[in-house]
Amino acid sequence: MFYFKAMFDVQNRTGTTFGSIDKDTLYDLIFAKPPVELQKQFQSIVGKYDKMILTRSRETQELITLRDFLLPLLMNGQVKVK
Repeated sequence: MFYFKAMFDVQNRTGTTFGSIDKDTLYDLIFAKPPVELQKQFQSIVGKYDKMILTRSRETQELITLRDFLLPLLMNGQVKVK
């Protein structure tokens, strides 16, 4: 939730919206807001997983880039695997 709030704040400063939801519609949404202490407890648990997901996503992207570079070299015989 802290992440989404930060993203919404950025969107509000630039005046842009996403999809077909305008600012008034977004502010009119009703949602349950747990106490701040509970939000912090949740973030302390889930935040670790968010970081792991981000790290793995970056690693995956690096591996994709490396594969895309090396595969043509391998297919052309410019690189050999022992």
